[in-house]
Amino acid sequence: MPVTGNKILQQQHLIDESFRSDRPESYELFIYSNEDEISVAAIERDSKKFVGLESYEIQIPENAEEYSELLEEISN
Repeated sequence: MPVTGNKILQQQHLIDESFRSDRPESYELFIYSNEDEISVAAIERDSKKFVGLESYEIQIPENAEEYSELLEEISN
């Protein structure tokens, strides 16, 4: 699994071929976070089909600024 920096380990990366990043209004986005994991899932609104799932194992940031930096790194 890919490692980004030294704080994030990608656990899952599943993207359906029908997913279109240029049409964000077509999807519902679900974000789940606990003390050592962040998961993101995208569901197509019309078909109710899951079209994407990514999950990351994380080390707990020391403060809010580090947590914000961590989320920005995941989103890129």
